[in-house]
Amino acid sequence: MKKEADEPIERSLSDAYFAGFFDSEGTVEAFGFNQIRTRCPQKYRPICDAYQLRFEGGVCYSGGKYHWNLNHADKCIKMLHAIQPYSIEKLPQIDLVLNMKNNEAPIVNQALKQYKGNQLGRPAPEKKEPQQPKKRLHGLPRYITITRKKGEICGYVANYKGKSRRFASSHDTMEVKLAKAIERLEEMKREYAESSK
Repeated sequence: MKKEADEPIERSLSDAYFAGFFDSEGTVEAFGFNQIRTRCPQKYRPICDAYQLRFEGGVCYSGGKYHWNLNHADKCIKMLHAIQPYSIEKLPQIDLVLNMKNNEAPIVNQALKQYKGNQLGRPAPEKKEPQQPKKRLHGLPRYITITRKKGEICGYVANYKGKSRRFASSHDTMEVKLAKAIERLEEMKREYAESSK
């Protein structure tokens, strides 16, 4: 693409150009409740800068390489739509993410893992089926999910910054369990804020 090694990269690059680098070095991940993250590491920083200029995101340096990162789901979707027509090696992964339905992120991420480090797109040996993600009931506060027993809702889980606490006592009504979960969630937030100071 360049006549000289240190020649600057053009600012008006095509989406096919970005798709080529993404096919070679890029990764896409799905996590949480339909969150998406895309990355592309390069030894030559201007390539990461070009990604940032075209698709936003950030650039950092670690492990002897520059890394372009984009962590905003909507922006990731726009970026993947832009390079999808030109992608060859990463097309299966891009299609998986773009066709992801609500609450399917953990399942999609398990499927994406079979492609990492496999530029030819041959899937790795099959692994056991991933568990279905727990679905949040409509109206539940963020960071609170439900627990089930024999298909019936039996309690709630408060999740915050990698910690969780369950509320499934058979003596309490569902309203009391939810109130306890919300109360504990607020405590967990306060504890995390204090430990971060």
